[in-house]
Amino acid sequence: MPQCRVVAVEGSLANVAATLRERGYQVVEPGAPACSPGVVVLTGQDADLSGMGGTPRDVPVIVARGRTAREVADEVDRRYPTTAPWGEGRG
Repeated sequence: MPQCRVVAVEGSLANVAATLRERGYQVVEPGAPACSPGVVVLTGQDADLSGMGGTPRDVPVIVARGRTAREVADEVDRRYPTTAPWGEGRG
């Protein structure tokens, strides 16, 4: 059974979250206790991951400021790890 492809997306980026869901990603809020995300998408106003308890520090962070939802999703596609460093594979 394939593992979930989890992306943490700030709540104000609903258009980005919707585009990622259409591409088959599971979208969670940053710091959510669900699966560890393979990529984190932030607005760019605060790129500090210290308050995101369940998020490994070596996860790629994408800043969405000034980009369309499609541009951000394209970068997520490029940067999502084939095998996450914590053992969860891409599905």
